[in-house]
Amino acid sequence: MTSSAQPRSGRHPERAAGAQVFARDRRLPDGAPLTYLERGGADRLRPDTRAGHLLCPLAECDDPRLSVRAGSRRDHFAHRPGAGGHGPETLAHHTAKQLIAAWLRHLYPQAALDVDSADIETGQRPDVLATFPDGYQVAYEVQFAHLTREQWQHRHDGYASASVKDVWLFGGRRYDRDPRGTHPPGARAVHTVFDAVLAARHPMLLISPFTEAVAAPAGGYVAHQLAVRDPAPRARAGAFALLDTWHPLHDVPATRGVIDIPGMRAELAAADALRAELLSEAQRRSASRPAPASGVERATVPGIGAGLDAPIPSDREFRERARQIRQRTEQGRSPGSRAARGSRQPALGERMGERPA
Repeated sequence: MTSSAQPRSGRHPERAAGAQVFARDRRLPDGAPLTYLERGGADRLRPDTRAGHLLCPLAECDDPRLSVRAGSRRDHFAHRPGAGGHGPETLAHHTAKQLIAAWLRHLYPQAALDVDSADIETGQRPDVLATFPDGYQVAYEVQFAHLTREQWQHRHDGYASASVKDVWLFGGRRYDRDPRGTHPPGARAVHTVFDAVLAARHPMLLISPFTEAVAAPAGGYVAHQLAVRDPAPRARAGAFALLDTWHPLHDVPATRGVIDIPGMRAELAAADALRAELLSEAQRRSASRPAPASGVERATVPGIGAGLDAPIPSDREFRERARQIRQRTEQGRSPGSRAARGSRQPALGERMGERPA
């Protein structure tokens, strides 16, 4: 796939360059992994396309015969003139889920992988479902089409009710776009669905299928939502996140099947620290109020959203908080520390609600 972390520019990477890089090998049984055309691999697969062995895997394709192309664009499969015509969003979604499947297959060869082919007990069919030997399941959803907060919450709750860990990556112009007005370099608009995503303590994750890269935007608004956990905040006008780097998917590790993009742990730890401060402050305010009238119960500190009134931290404040937490984490790993005596930081998957191995 790609080779190194990519700096973020103001434009969407390869916005208009949708290269088809997966094909179905008709010589293999149904459900077999698709054939991936790597960069520079056109000559290797050209004999198979000419022989008619490699076909377009998209179900609605009117003529699945393919050829391979190389040159100024990335090596890719191409349809015959007048055939194919798959929409950019359809091709992006298909490519993204196949990339996720290939990445998981490489990391977890012992796991069973179903790509858009297996339903869970709620009737939901994830884009990619990884089932581990002990029965533990992780569902990946790659979202390019419009999704509301309520729709996302309903689907997220469905996975939770089936004890399936769900991981969501969003892509395309709808979710990865420049915010309006003047903003710092790398600023990305925060779609309203991310309010619900972040309120569920799930990072904001983006995928760029045609550069085969992923990213986890951070910043003050993201930290605020992860800490306050309000799925429908009132003060969100102009909300944006900061995206510093795209990471090649094949270089990104995972924890028990859950993607672990660099910086995500620090982001979640910083948000946890901010939430602890907000809860502590809310408890102090509640305790300092006059006792309620007889027969009236004192309001408790809510666990989610409402009641945690706090200003959105600036991105500089958030970065400083993340730096301090990284320092404390590193100090905690030094000899003689509490971590060395047996305590440990929860792994990312556990932080996102995953049960430990």
